Amino acid sequence: MTALLSVDGPVYRALSGWWWLSRIGLIWLAGCLPVVTAPVSTLWLLDSVQRQLAGRPQAGRVETLSLLKQLSWPALRLFALHGFVLALLLSAALGPSPGELFDVVLPAVVLCVGVTWLLLTPWSVALLLRRRRGVIDAIVRAYLISIRSPLLAVTCLVGLALGATVLVLTPSQIAVLVVLTVPGLAACLLVATCDRADAAASSRLMTNERSDR
Repeated sequence: MTALLSVDGPVYRALSGWWWLSRIGLIWLAGCLPVVTAPVSTLWLLDSVQRQLAGRPQAGRVETLSLLKQLSWPALRLFALHGFVLALLLSAALGPSPGELFDVVLPAVVLCVGVTWLLLTPWSVALLLRRRRGVIDAIVRAYLISIRSPLLAVTCLVGLALGATVLVLTPSQIAVLVVLTVPGLAACLLVATCDRADAAASSRLMTNERSDR
């Protein structure tokens, strides 16, 4: 019993992990209250998760302000681009068709582009934070690693969809607990899958370069 309840025991680690998830979830929610700051608030959440998973200390006030200053505009542009593309795909899928050949070709094209875009969307956010090379670089890199690791991309997307479903269907009695915890868990899934897919793609590229030599 002493080992179970000790500082290194599973009970303490579970409570500590839940407290950390709740804290970053609360900060993220507060940062999303002005909708315009939701993109950079999401990047802050992913940065906190990246540091935690890598065993690095959390960013201090100076580092956080630098992050907000450097990535606020790129994050806003990235989220706006994703919203525009998804709205365009929905309008193409649900809008009137020109008829004839377009009745067959257009739905197939919209389906292929839509699935591809949905798969790369979550990872593009994480890659914007990690690489800090701009919106286009994040999208291109997310596309490349998603087509090379489709199973991980699908796992990430399905996990995020399940998290959103849980938020919607959660009973009111435990709603606060779930709302504070799910954002951090979703960020952990996103970062972990993106890191693994990016590392696999980089390793494959290095192997190809060595074989070419």
